[in-house]
Parts: sequence; C-alpha cells; structure tokens
Amino acid sequence: MFEDLDFKDLPKDGSGSLRDRIDRAKEKLPLPELMEQYGDGSAAATSARCPFHGDTHPSFSVYRGTDGNWRWNCFAGCGEGDEIDYVKEKEGYDTADAIRHYLELAEDGPAELDAAWREDDEDDDGRDYGW
Repeated sequence: MFEDLDFKDLPKDGSGSLRDRIDRAKEKLPLPELMEQYGDGSAAATSARCPFHGDTHPSFSVYRGTDGNWRWNCFAGCGEGDEIDYVKEKEGYDTADAIRHYLELAEDGPAELDAAWREDDEDDDGRDYGW
C-alpha cells in the first residue's frame, strides 16, 4: 500500500524521521502501559479477555515479538498488531490519526502527516506503515 510513499516528504519536527519518533514513543509508552491508560491494563497479559469484544473466554494475548517489540493478538478475530494498531482499534482511527494520537499520548508531540499520506492510508489493513 505504501510502496510509492516517500517518507522523506513528511514534515519534520526537528526530532528525526517519523519512524524514529514512533520508535522513541514505543520506548516511552509500551503497549502494556498504553493499555493501562485506556483502562485495559488487566488485558495486558499472555491470556486475557479481549478489550475489543464481549469475551467470555480468554482470547487475547499481549507479548513481546521475536524483534523485542510489544504485540497484541485477539484469537477470536478482532485483529493483531502493535501500539498503533491498538489505538486504531480502540479509537476507530485510520493509521495516520492513530499515529498522531499515539505520539501525543507518548508526549512526543503531534505528528503532522500530509494529505497524500492520509490518502494512501485509506485502504490500509493496519499492519503496514510503509517502512
């Protein structure tokens, strides 16, 4: 989806690339802490009830991937992903708004994403940020 997207065209805030900002935000506000901010701290476990649907049996898992990054997965079909995907699912945002909101939550300031990036994101499935 983002094959033709040139991230160097995104506005800079003086603190590095968007990928750098997201990486710093993930260090400041990892998934378990993000979930706590949303009131879903009890679901930040290897086996829990999913915060996205009325779960009667544990179908949700939060774990560190082989790359060391935090991930979540709902085995009942709600989805899977990282912190940004979690914000997308909780807020109903597209990727651009989820990134912006996540960076704000991590106190890294708003990400100013241009209109071309937002248009490219319209059909995004939530797992490919183009890096």
